[in-house]
Amino acid sequence: ANDLGETGMLTGNSTCTTLGDPSKGLLVPVSESSLVFQNNILTPIKSAYLYEESKLSFRYKSAALVKNPALEEKYYAFRAKRREVGYSEEDLKESYGFLLFDNVNKANDLGETGMLTGNSTCTTLGDPSKGVYISMYSDCLDLNRWYHGKSGYIAIIRLTKGRVKNVSENYTQNLTAPTAGFDCHVSEQLPSVSAKTSSFLAFERTQYYMYEMLNDESNGTAQSPVLLSFCNCIILIYGYQSNTCSIPREKSGEKTWPPVVKIDQAISMSDLRQLLPKAIFETGFSGEVFLDGLYCTLCEFVPCGAGETQSLALLLQEVKEKDLALTFSCMMVVFLSCCTLLISSHMM
Repeated sequence: ANDLGETGMLTGNSTCTTLGDPSKGLLVPVSESSLVFQNNILTPIKSAYLYEESKLSFRYKSAALVKNPALEEKYYAFRAKRREVGYSEEDLKESYGFLLFDNVNKANDLGETGMLTGNSTCTTLGDPSKGVYISMYSDCLDLNRWYHGKSGYIAIIRLTKGRVKNVSENYTQNLTAPTAGFDCHVSEQLPSVSAKTSSFLAFERTQYYMYEMLNDESNGTAQSPVLLSFCNCIILIYGYQSNTCSIPREKSGEKTWPPVVKIDQAISMSDLRQLLPKAIFETGFSGEVFLDGLYCTLCEFVPCGAGETQSLALLLQEVKEKDLALTFSCMMVVFLSCCTLLISSHMM
């Protein structure tokens, strides 16, 4: 759904934006009322949703097309070189990728510097100091679930993945190195991702980890700090409006407020995941609560099989003893489930 045709991303001229400084000659404003905005910007970003609710929740405005002739020239040279060494047309097929920015300056810098290594917090598919992480889906751009009122900047990027290698997700300190003879890593768990997958698992499993060897004969010992497998991109302002956000309901002249959960302590999602036996337990999103100005995620941990209930009980005991998180446990017909309130480190 994210593949590009031969026509590329954008053509035409537009005149309205609040993004960037057009005097630099890098950002070309695109009017929200133009056909370019509707057909060439909204269409690719909306066709790359994983979650159905995203269709009703995201609002977009103020787009700018990044034009950098020097980076474009290097991109096409990169493709030509790969074609010369035997890359197939399938290897060179262009796609869209997506990046999230909270800061407009960082978003605009993308047009000047291109894609630089060392700017990602994700580490599961490869060392971020040697490559770049970019999302396949336009609504899987962060470990956290989207929340009502969130806003920022999304970059829609044209890219060439090259030769892709499926790799196991690595949660150790010994980070996976780029693979000689390939240009991109993707997760072996990618086929398991669906609209029912929790937001942080979907984020990790739908990443491209892209890198470029300085010398194809280097056996993976050197990587370029600037990736040439990316071309023109679009910077877009977004806003998120939750259609399930809890609001007071009036009945007989009185307001009825949602239930309140009192939380004394919390642990970041990344810290807790270091303690979880990932091969055994899968985490699913159950709901949200609001705590001290933060939207917190209520997660459910369920053992994969009946024989693993004891392992889950031991895990819960350790969580309680170390005072890592607030847990609730209930014995149901054939399985034990628990709900743990978690705050992602990205929101703290």
